[in-house]
Amino acid sequence: MCILEEEHEREDEWLHSLAAEFNVSETSFFTLITGFEACFRLRWFTPIIEFC
Repeated sequence: MCILEEEHEREDEWLHSLAAEFNVSETSFFTLITGFEACFRLRWFTPIIEFC
């Protein structure tokens, strides 16, 4: 699991490459949703695809 402190979205390619660097089957990324007090977006990536 990675908690991304930046409030802006990262490029999908960057998330895929980081997942590949970790070399595990899935990597989750949490990002803060702006405009809400305690809301996060959760995205799951493998080195190849994003789970929806």
